[in-house]
Amino acid sequence: MFPSMNARLARWLLPIALLLAPMAARAQYVPPSGYQTYLPLTGGALSGALTAPSATLTGSGTALNLSGGGINTTTGYQQLGLGTILQVYGNSGNTFGDGPGTDVLVGLRAGAALPTTDYLTTAVGWHALASSTANPTESTAVGWNSQGAITTGSQNTTLGVNTLGSCVACVHDLAIATDAMRNVLNTSGSGGGTYLIGIGTDALINTNDSYNIAIGEADLSGNSTSTGHDNIALGFNTMTATGETSASGNVALGNDIAASITSGANNTMAGLTAGQSLTSGSSNTLLGASAGKLITSAGNNTLLGFGAGSKVTTGGPYTIIGTNVGDTTAATGFGVILIGSGNVAVDTPTAGTSSYINVENIWTATGTNTPSTSVTTIAGILNSVGVYEANGTAGVTCTGSPTSSFASVGGIVTHC
Repeated sequence: MFPSMNARLARWLLPIALLLAPMAARAQYVPPSGYQTYLPLTGGALSGALTAPSATLTGSGTALNLSGGGINTTTGYQQLGLGTILQVYGNSGNTFGDGPGTDVLVGLRAGAALPTTDYLTTAVGWHALASSTANPTESTAVGWNSQGAITTGSQNTTLGVNTLGSCVACVHDLAIATDAMRNVLNTSGSGGGTYLIGIGTDALINTNDSYNIAIGEADLSGNSTSTGHDNIALGFNTMTATGETSASGNVALGNDIAASITSGANNTMAGLTAGQSLTSGSSNTLLGASAGKLITSAGNNTLLGFGAGSKVTTGGPYTIIGTNVGDTTAATGFGVILIGSGNVAVDTPTAGTSSYINVENIWTATGTNTPSTSVTTIAGILNSVGVYEANGTAGVTCTGSPTSSFASVGGIVTHC
């Protein structure tokens, strides 16, 4: 006997039903613990009225905000929120654009105070941009309490826990990594906390300055009373002094540079520990690892080379060029020029020697440019050809054989 039509139909439908059952189960939205409402995500788009325990959603273009035990309704913008955990604003017509309603807010109290007319704002994380009332904000805050205190500030980008977490009116700032720019304090109209870039844990953490760039852990960490500005710090432990008050116009590239700086200005330092001890010294150029690493208050020094002027402390101006030149005695003098190749030790006779020149220990000179007190020493044989001038008088010509001819005019001795 052939099975009945119903029996054959049942055999055919059973495998299909078993296949579709898990899919239907997966499509169902199960709310987190404490939520009373769920939507089965099967079938077509929702239309008409949807009734929930605490509110009613009707029509199109309205907002859906699933919170606590029910649904709240806000008309005019397409907004989706899950217990203040997720809110997505979409502009009218479900099209992309930059008009009102183009915000993405994810996290408890993320963007909680933003007006519904705000746009181009993204806040992800607990309390991210929670206090902002700016319109438009045009900021991106990702991380726990990222930009949490901002009220009127705008056009900031932050990523990390507590990034720019205390500032009220900061604008045009970039902070990346935990606690970067955390304690920047800028009340409306104070002028601080603007155009800052802090990348690295604790970078620019306490500064109230503007136009600073810090890339590296704790760089330019400063303090809330600092007025320093226009600094660039790149490295680890670079310009990290909490006692910094007004340091401005400095460029520090490398680890452990100017870690104690307070008020020094217009310094350029590059190389491991270059200018490491600098506090109030200004207008120094220190290029090379350990170059001028002991300078504190000295200024107007130019030190080029590994270890160049590494013993200088409060002296200056010094011009020191060469590897390890001036690394033994030169410390507190002024008007000193030292040039060497690194093959021999080139330095000053004493720590406080001033008005002194030493070139590779071949040519040395000392004095204050007064002929009666100046002494020039040139080691070896000096061969010169031509006419000598002294005090603007030309035509002083030597006579006799080259080995014994000398002439002295105005205290300058010539040999030809």
